[in-house]
Amino acid sequence: MKKEISETVYTIDDHPNPKAVYDWVRNNWHYLGSYTVREMVDSLKALADHVEGELDYNFGLFPDRGEFVKITGGHKSRIKDLKANDYPLTGVCWDQDVIGGYRDGNLERRVLSALHREGEYIYSDEGIHEHVECSECYFKLNGEFHQ
Repeated sequence: MKKEISETVYTIDDHPNPKAVYDWVRNNWHYLGSYTVREMVDSLKALADHVEGELDYNFGLFPDRGEFVKITGGHKSRIKDLKANDYPLTGVCWDQDVIGGYRDGNLERRVLSALHREGEYIYSDEGIHEHVECSECYFKLNGEFHQ
């Protein structure tokens, strides 16, 4: 015997309790910022290659005591031709932060600060709203993602 069950699902803008959606996403979608971290790593690797240095790092979207970023053995003179606003390393906005940070000797501070700000945004109500709206996601009444 077959039984059909229907369930109402909502976009974030139509959901009667958007807070339930934000909470559910925050507690279940831990990968939202993974592309951001990958893009930052790509910019750092490209910079290290450009200056012929060696990259070492450990970081994430959220502050952690064990985080660090360093390029050793590089030649600072090799970045004088790079225009950070042109995104010359990877074509991604993080090129600005890594070039500027390497140039002024604050690579670690600039990279970690940029990543942590982005992490805060990605998991903020505004960031989550933007993501689920662009992705045309639907949610159940309890806030859970509808697949």
